[in-house]
Amino acid sequence: MTDGEGLDSLGATKKTNLQALYNSTQNEVVRHRVTSLLYEYGDQRGSYIEPVYLDNSASKKEDENKIVDRPHRAASSITLSPNPADQYVILRWEWLEEGLKDVIVVRVYNSSGQVITEITIDDYMKNTQLVETDEWSSGLYTFKVYSEGLLLTTEKIEVL
Repeated sequence: MTDGEGLDSLGATKKTNLQALYNSTQNEVVRHRVTSLLYEYGDQRGSYIEPVYLDNSASKKEDENKIVDRPHRAASSITLSPNPADQYVILRWEWLEEGLKDVIVVRVYNSSGQVITEITIDDYMKNTQLVETDEWSSGLYTFKVYSEGLLLTTEKIEVL
């Protein structure tokens, strides 16, 4: 197959099989691989970033991710804006894209590493949370976003 031939050159049966596999599996790795193939063969529109999966072999500690405090996934839909902030920061996320099924916990640290606030978001499907910063001192703050005990992302915001 040459570039540009698209999924049509695979035949309708293979296309249908790939789409059926995507719809029938709950395995995230399989779903991402099928999506990657569909993009590669021109069946999907837009952009797609292949995720990086960390090795979870039995020889590693089960909660190694928590110990080193690194994001659970390589990429995240979670964003904070505006940056720099003056009176507030808006936290946005795509709950479906993130695979969220539980509450979100946001911990905000000052430049000394002290937790200055912790926000629990019970309605994770609302996709947005306003965080007021007007009473915070000027400086750099670190937002760490967790769900189901896993660190989803770490973002830094400057407050004026």
